[in-house]
Amino acid sequence: MEGHLDSVRKVLVFICYTGMGYSELYNFNKSDIESQYEVEYININRVKTGKSYVVPLLSKAKEILEHFDYDLPVQSNQKMNVSLKKILKLIGVSKNVTLHSLRKTFASTVLLNRGVPMDVVSKLLGHQSVKTTEESYAKFDRRYILEQINRII
Repeated sequence: MEGHLDSVRKVLVFICYTGMGYSELYNFNKSDIESQYEVEYININRVKTGKSYVVPLLSKAKEILEHFDYDLPVQSNQKMNVSLKKILKLIGVSKNVTLHSLRKTFASTVLLNRGVPMDVVSKLLGHQSVKTTEESYAKFDRRYILEQINRII
C-alpha cells in the first residue's frame, strides 16, 4: 500500500481502537492525554455535545500515536472517507464503510463484545444517554452471544 494510504489506514485503525469521532480526531492534541490510576486516556470534549469524556488509550492506539509522534495526519472528513473506500477496494471489501462505521467497530467489537457494560460504553463514546448507545451502537457478534448463553447453560 502506498505511503499516503498506509498513513490513512493507520489513522483508521486508531479510530477503531478509540471510537473517536471525526471532529475529536481532527482536534486531537498530545496534551489531551492524561493518566490516572495507572491508566492512560484521552480526555476530550465531544464536539457534537460539548460534553467532556475519556477515551482509553489502548496499546494499539498508543503505538499509532507514537508512530506519528502524536501528530495524526488527519485530512478532511470527505478525503478520509475517499481514502477509506480506496483501501477497502484494494483489499477486496465491497461493504460500504465510513469513518463513523469505525466508531461503531470500537463500540461493538472492542468494548461490548468483550463484556464492557453498556453504561460504560456510552460514557466512552461521549453519549448523553445510554439509549443512544443501545439504539445505534449495540451490535454483538454471534460468537459473543453464544458465549454469553453458554455461561448460563
